Amino acid sequence: MARKTKAEAEVTYQALLDAAEQVFLNKGVARASLEEIARTAQVTRGAIYWHFQNKSHVFKAMLERVRLPMAEMTENAADERTGDLRTLRNLCVYALQTLVKDQRHFRVYKILFHHTESEHGLRLQDEMTQESIDTLTRFFSNHPPHSSLTASQAARSLHTQMLGIYVDWLRNPDAYDLSAEAECLVDTLFRGLCPENRAIPNKQGNPMNKRLLPGLMAALAAQHVPAMNLVETYEKALTYDSGIAESRATLQAEQAGIDVSRANLLPRLNAFGDARHTDIDLDNASEDSYKTFSYGVELTQPLFRADAWFDFETSQIRSEAARARYNLAQQQLILDVAEGYFNVLRAADALTTAQATETAIGRQYEQAQERFDVGLIAITEVYEARASYDDSKSRRIAAESDLDIAREDLARLTGEYTEQLDNLRQEFPLARPAPANPTEWEKIALGQNWEIQTALLELDASKSTLESRKAGHYPTLDLNASYGETDINGLGPGGTGSTAGSGGATRSGNGTTTEGVISLTLNVPLYLGGGTQAGVRQQRSLVTVADQALNTVRRDVRVNTRSLFRQVNTNIESASALEQTIISRRSALDATRAG
Repeated sequence: MARKTKAEAEVTYQALLDAAEQVFLNKGVARASLEEIARTAQVTRGAIYWHFQNKSHVFKAMLERVRLPMAEMTENAADERTGDLRTLRNLCVYALQTLVKDQRHFRVYKILFHHTESEHGLRLQDEMTQESIDTLTRFFSNHPPHSSLTASQAARSLHTQMLGIYVDWLRNPDAYDLSAEAECLVDTLFRGLCPENRAIPNKQGNPMNKRLLPGLMAALAAQHVPAMNLVETYEKALTYDSGIAESRATLQAEQAGIDVSRANLLPRLNAFGDARHTDIDLDNASEDSYKTFSYGVELTQPLFRADAWFDFETSQIRSEAARARYNLAQQQLILDVAEGYFNVLRAADALTTAQATETAIGRQYEQAQERFDVGLIAITEVYEARASYDDSKSRRIAAESDLDIAREDLARLTGEYTEQLDNLRQEFPLARPAPANPTEWEKIALGQNWEIQTALLELDASKSTLESRKAGHYPTLDLNASYGETDINGLGPGGTGSTAGSGGATRSGNGTTTEGVISLTLNVPLYLGGGTQAGVRQQRSLVTVADQALNTVRRDVRVNTRSLFRQVNTNIESASALEQTIISRRSALDATRAG
């Protein structure tokens, strides 16, 4: 047999990798075999062993086909000379859009995240994670993020959230159009990482730099195990929560509404047809009958319709409001999941403390009973010890109940119960909010809060609707053009086809007529029963409602921001005091043990 050329060997190599993608996707990496890959590629077993040592080698080579181009681009983004924030942002958008449009990327990452059970595959995931974080850390070292985040925290935050998008969308690609939403999702992440950077505007060019709580996510993502578990909990909630699904569907509906309102400004083209049979019976005249067939096309172009223009503007504003509500829902879900997650951890710690207390007081009760039995103490001390033990037992039972309730609350968000959650590391840093002035935080909140942005957009939409109602008083102007033909069959000769006095009927002869018409239609409303005025009054009241709702939201945001700022500082001081209490009690315990 002739030896294969280098080109032929490369073709076989690529065919084997294509087959591996198919087999891994259908069966999973752990259950796939080299023989099945060779059979799918229609090559011999010897051919696959010639190119690959084992299944792990195949998996790694398959992964490298999509990793190498992305790795090169990521390195370029991290390059101090050529990379910048926009380069990295565009790379993230490109990566998400490529995941949708490139079937190879889709298959490989689907296998990596949802069909990899082998130890080697999981190890490769860890290697890719570390590689990505190292590259991003170099980038943020050259381009520092928000002052509250270190380069490594920013890198971990961006990697974790991008990974969450990958995993979530690959689990259910039909849930939403990732390619269309890529820019919005990525810009949200970057506005959180670098809220003060103006180089990355939102899709509409408005300076709506919002923070999707990256500080919390980055702080937890600084440690591999706890962060991943918190992020995994959020991902479960993201796929389970009906509020997120509702907000996403509302956004899609409002985006479609833009096209609906735009259609009222565009030309309309209609085809028409008409078929008739006419019988004529006149006094003192003979009967007659004939048939007519009419058909043609008609074009209508609105020239001036103020209400349609205002409706179009309103639909755009409502779409932005729906996007703001969607982002608010995501933000709220992050807060709810984080709160539920830490409530479970806190309840578990409280139960551990209660159990230890019960054990210690139970031992004290036993010692009191023993001392009473030998006559060292009075029975009252035994009763007091028993009362303390019973109280500790009730506290332990209450702690068990609190833990069950906390787990129920978290399960309500994720749809499943989780027995074990990873805790924070022992030396978890407690940093005070920066800037340290509540007024500065109030300004940030008033400019970046999604609830305020939603209320602002709702007010703008209500004002635009008011203009649309006022436009009911305005005239409308349309351009009309039509072209048609009419066929007449069955008429007798000699007339015009129309009745003419008592002498009989005059009728046109048979034949075909064509007609082309161009016209302008002006409509001036004079009286519509008072409905337009009533609609204007109604909408003015709704504008007032929206304005007052905005004022209420702003007041609430001001108060809540200052309150939360003080609460965070108070909690940090309390935690520091408790840490010192632990040190003091340990010293007292050591002294007691030393005698």
